[in-house]
Amino acid sequence: MSLGQAIRTIRQEAGLSQKELAEAAGIDQSYLSMIESDQRRNPGTRIMARLAQALRVSMDELAARAGYLPRTPPPDALAEQALRLFRQLPRWRQEDVVAQLELYLRLTAQGPRVIGGEEENHVQTEQTTAGSQAA
Repeated sequence: MSLGQAIRTIRQEAGLSQKELAEAAGIDQSYLSMIESDQRRNPGTRIMARLAQALRVSMDELAARAGYLPRTPPPDALAEQALRLFRQLPRWRQEDVVAQLELYLRLTAQGPRVIGGEEENHVQTEQTTAGSQAA
């Protein structure tokens, strides 16, 4: 895949028009069109950095998608789908999702939590003690 094709594919995955991407990257739409159609093969590092930022991908990801770097495959289809959906979110939503994932991981690291767990443990202890005494 060429650099232009990679940019077009990522742009389409993000649900952006050429005009939207060009505005976000601060370049002319006709110039973006020439890049995507491979009429401009080496747009320069600064332009590529602006496009990558506007597309919410790293320069490495852009280079890998264009075939300049080896691409490490995502671990599975679910991870690929999650990444594709995540990239479509606005930046403030991405930050919200990351915060929620961090909270989820922090809570799950503490172990399972039972609402009213102390009462249930107390009731189970009483039932166990009563059962032992009856036997």
